[in-house]
Amino acid sequence: MADNEVTKEEVEEEKRKVKKIMPPEKRIEEQKALHKAKEIEEEHVPTGKEELEEVEEFMEESEHARKLLKPAWYLKKIKKRKSK
Repeated sequence: MADNEVTKEEVEEEKRKVKKIMPPEKRIEEQKALHKAKEIEEEHVPTGKEELEEVEEFMEESEHARKLLKPAWYLKKIKKRKSK
């Protein structure tokens, strides 16, 4: 092994040294940032097909809700008023 190569153990030792001299607030902030980064990495990014299916489902549900909120008898009364 050449003299200028760094081993994993040396890297880990340096990390431990830095953490010891780092103020607690900074360590907590760093841990929160690492945790958030891991959460973002694990998030599932929907594909175009999945998004399309979701939009179609939403459109069907909203159309159904619209029909429930505006029953046919209500629409017939509006048409009669307009024709008078």
